[in-house]
Amino acid sequence: MPYVTSIERMGREEGRKEGLTAGRKEGLSEGLKKGRDEEQERSCQTLRELILKRHQQRWGQLEEAARVRLQKVGELARLGELLAELMTASSSEDWKSTF
Repeated sequence: MPYVTSIERMGREEGRKEGLTAGRKEGLSEGLKKGRDEEQERSCQTLRELILKRHQQRWGQLEEAARVRLQKVGELARLGELLAELMTASSSEDWKSTF
């Protein structure tokens, strides 16, 4: 085993601490981003389900092609707009033409 001076040991220890701190910060940042992304997807899914229920109440079940298009909408604001439009549309066809 090679001889390590006290200065080298202190340098290694300082580097180790800096590495741990940087790793924690990066991990926290990635974890927060992942959490936000997952929360957004859960919120989008909840709005999609609400849209489907409201459509069912007004005009019956939404056909598969429109369900697939709805599933591709990934922005909360846009899903909110679709829900609002659903509540005021005069027909299912009119509403489906908005997305």
